[in-house]
Amino acid sequence: MSRIGVLAVLLALAGNAFALDKADEGVFALVHNDGHITQKIARLSHSDGRWHLAERNADGVWEDVTCEDACALVDTPPQQVAQFLHGTSLDGQSMECVHDQAFAFCSSRAGADAGSRTYYMLAFADGKVIPLKWVRLDPATLKPVATAQSGWIDMQGNRLPDTGTAKSRDGFSASVLITPDKDWQEKWNTPPETVPKFSTAKEVSLGGEIFILTFLANPKVDGQGMTDVACDFIVVRPDGSDSTRDLDMPCFKGKLLGDPTSVYLSAAVLKFVAEPADPRGEWSVAITVKDRLRGVEIPLRTAFVVR
Repeated sequence: MSRIGVLAVLLALAGNAFALDKADEGVFALVHNDGHITQKIARLSHSDGRWHLAERNADGVWEDVTCEDACALVDTPPQQVAQFLHGTSLDGQSMECVHDQAFAFCSSRAGADAGSRTYYMLAFADGKVIPLKWVRLDPATLKPVATAQSGWIDMQGNRLPDTGTAKSRDGFSASVLITPDKDWQEKWNTPPETVPKFSTAKEVSLGGEIFILTFLANPKVDGQGMTDVACDFIVVRPDGSDSTRDLDMPCFKGKLLGDPTSVYLSAAVLKFVAEPADPRGEWSVAITVKDRLRGVEIPLRTAFVVR
């Protein structure tokens, strides 16, 4: 039997006990695969003895995507949850879910209160189950409830520890990536639903090119909606001499048109071309990303080898 067939059979086996509870009601936003919070917003509620999921349209109007029959959300028994998660990145996790024929909405619980829970939508498409991470929003402001504790997360929505190339401090996050991709700009300028996939480089040969990209998230904005993020770029040759020392370069300064918690690419991109006169060995890169309005500086470190 195909996976679609299995799902169709399982959907007919749902039990009657509520899998989610009152604490799971609320407003949520979809988390992009690269970690930023998108503008796709949904509201989960329970009324008249059943669960409802409504999507928020661009004009702010809520549209209920559930119905009375095939698209009614029903409670998901534990064995059915395990079947949904089998073979996915969430395989083996314990979750409480409600589902219809198109998706399941699930809560992974570390405690009884809503703040200790994480949320996923399991989309059923072409015989596959695709886990999508969601975060709880403040219904009044439509901002993440835990924005002050924001930071980089992995594909499963788990918080990542700070590293030399990616850090968070006081709600502000920054990271650095070295890529050989000459089409990095085209890769970045894609719709929010598309995850840019950059190749990474640790070395470059004679005549080769690499690009040093800096990303940031959740810059502070002033009363006029302006940001003020500057960067120090220092590239040091293997002999300890400076190749580049550019300080206080405008990285992200201007009117912020999107969600501050989204991931943004710095305006300052370094291009390195390995020339015959360049010394062979490891070149170090030190970047300090400074949110001047927030009064926070994030030092980042990386390196590459010239062969």
